[in-house]
Amino acid sequence: MAQHRQQDTSPGARITATGLGLRTRRGWVFRDVELDVAPGELVAVTGAAGSGRTSLLLAVTGRFAINRGSLSVAGHPLPRTAPAVQRLAALGLVHGAHEPEPALTVAEHVRERLALLGLGPWQPRRRRTHARELVTAAGFDLDPDALGRDLDPYRRQLLCLLLAELTGPRLIVVDDVDGGTDGVERAALWRVLRERADAGTTVLAACRETGDAPVDQTVRLRHRPAAVPAPAEAAAVAATPSVPAPAEAAVPAERDAAKPGAGAAPPDRPGGRSTPAVPEQGEPATDELDAQGAA
Repeated sequence: MAQHRQQDTSPGARITATGLGLRTRRGWVFRDVELDVAPGELVAVTGAAGSGRTSLLLAVTGRFAINRGSLSVAGHPLPRTAPAVQRLAALGLVHGAHEPEPALTVAEHVRERLALLGLGPWQPRRRRTHARELVTAAGFDLDPDALGRDLDPYRRQLLCLLLAELTGPRLIVVDDVDGGTDGVERAALWRVLRERADAGTTVLAACRETGDAPVDQTVRLRHRPAAVPAPAEAAAVAATPSVPAPAEAAVPAERDAAKPGAGAAPPDRPGGRSTPAVPEQGEPATDELDAQGAA
């Protein structure tokens, strides 16, 4: 009798990974990553610049190829079921994959995303009004008329998080939480992410150090790869069969004190350009990936 894969139907997405890694001809992007993330947890992914934090976030959302170990999100094994994971996962600010468009205002970002998703009123005037209402209702410190180019790092994060939430995702990933923000802004951003996790959404947030952030666990990437492919080149990376990686320094997932609380893949670029999908299994495999670019 055929066995049916059991899928996670909780509000947040469970994430499991064993020996997860990505190796290219230039070296390791990340390696030996172990994940056991319960639905509704806030998880920090820490490491120095170039340690593979951004690539790991994209891999977990089904937008970046892997070729070592195993990875499952909400019961969907990756990379084989990447389209299904893309539908349930959303990107906050992720450099090179999901960032504000310089020439669009905050409200225009929301309006354009609604149009691409087929959500909200169809009439242009009502859609513009609805977009401004959503910006105000979010409770973020965002001026609807501010241009993307004029947003500081903290408000860039808030805008991308607002866009991510438009689809009601079960998983949100956010990059560089501590990049360019001061202590007050950083604490405020962590509180926003904590609120999302407590509401049931699984949240992965990359940063250099967590400090006093209210996270449930921390995944530390200590390996510094030789080169990291640019996120925009993920589609050119052909997945290879998952095989055990050579034994080297493992990357443990360290659990901190737990905090209380509980269609088509949406486009990731605010201006309408979607992030490339990860190749399905069955495409020509290589012994190693051929990727170019720098972290």
